[in-house]
Amino acid sequence: MDYPNVHNVRYEDLILNFENTIKRILYFLNFKFHDDVNDWYLNSSVRAHGAWKGGIKQISQKSIGKWKYNTDDVKLKRLLADPECIELLKQFNHDVK
Repeated sequence: MDYPNVHNVRYEDLILNFENTIKRILYFLNFKFHDDVNDWYLNSSVRAHGAWKGGIKQISQKSIGKWKYNTDDVKLKRLLADPECIELLKQFNHDVK
């Protein structure tokens, strides 16, 4: 997928290689990288959100691939039954069985 106004970011890349991934995002947006970006969780003005259990935390590799194991989720089952979705996941190098 090659669209000049779209920058694709894989969640796994953000988690496993945070600084380089953020630098590429900022470059795409024409922003400069600052060292305090690495400590985003200390500098964030948002301290709590309903999606975060227990408040803001550092990035953890434990969340990678977690979506695949929620086998009771009706939306996930419907998504994974769609051949176009499977193809898109494969394009982004996701391990889909």
